Amino acid sequence: MKNNPELSRRNTLKLLGLGSSVGALSLFDNTATAREQGAPQYAKGLAPVKIKSVKAIATAPQGSNLIVVKVETTEPGLYGLGCAT
Repeated sequence: MKNNPELSRRNTLKLLGLGSSVGALSLFDNTATAREQGAPQYAKGLAPVKIKSVKAIATAPQGSNLIVVKVETTEPGLYGLGCAT
């Protein structure tokens, strides 16, 4: 192989270091832009979802006592189920 100054390890490492520093600088620039934009479009004008009620449902499949919890929210049709045993 011939020594090509354009393809040397030293030049390659310089380019990688330069690319990393440019990438790091662009991270700081994007965060300032994100702060200026504020809330995302899908979240504007919506009331916050709140928990309306929590119901405990007792079950005993095959003799083991289990408690299932249903959490209802202020949003119609939005609820959650979970194990509370």
